[in-house]
Amino acid sequence: MPLHVAQIVTELLWKTGVHADEAKVLFLGWSYKANVGDPRETPALLIFESLKSKGITVGSWDPHMNYTKFPDEVIPIGSIEDARVMI
Repeated sequence: MPLHVAQIVTELLWKTGVHADEAKVLFLGWSYKANVGDPRETPALLIFESLKSKGITVGSWDPHMNYTKFPDEVIPIGSIEDARVMI
């Protein structure tokens, strides 16, 4: 299902005329379990990897997440206010 979601996002960007190198996607939540900053087994990683491979800029904001456990390529957003800047 994560790869299906990535494909839908990619198609929506294409249909709206947003090129991959100009696209920005923000994950609101990264950890797998609700209200816990545990990134193990998160489906977000597969979506992230798929979007990133297409040249899309990806960021993430999760108030429960320990940012040191993010993949190096994810842009961790420190606050929801910072997330507004990304969009």
